[in-house]
Amino acid sequence: MTAEVSNEPPNSKETSDATLALYSSYVAVANSERETIWQRYSAMLIANSLVFGLRDTQSLNVDVPILASVFGVALCVAWWKLTVWGWEFYDIYSKGAASFTITSSTSSGSNDADSYSSNPYVDQQLQFIKKGYGDRIKKMSLSVIAIFVCAHVYFSIRIIV
Repeated sequence: MTAEVSNEPPNSKETSDATLALYSSYVAVANSERETIWQRYSAMLIANSLVFGLRDTQSLNVDVPILASVFGVALCVAWWKLTVWGWEFYDIYSKGAASFTITSSTSSGSNDADSYSSNPYVDQQLQFIKKGYGDRIKKMSLSVIAIFVCAHVYFSIRIIV
């Protein structure tokens, strides 16, 4: 038996508490994933910095800097995948939250002019998307990862040659 949840407002003019709770959970998960993306990003940035520090140790065997570079590239691949997957997961829940229409009445009358529909998440996201910030942030975060990959490869070649 499968329970189906509709994000359509109930038959009444006002959105039910259950629908609002479901909407709130979509927004909460989307925001949580957005925070998690940047927490992972920070952790990987620190890890890559440590790898660079290990590689620059002059007193170590030649194999250690090469292994550090290989490890750094592998770390960047994992970082790239986690970032892409995080943004995809965020997009799924953002689109889920955006699919809701929240209907409310401004007075106790039954006149349709007294009710309105809105979705504050969509209103905010539309401004963000119109300015192109979402794509720019994703592209810039992936560009930083690509720069780290290039740096690891460059230093590996320098060590070998």
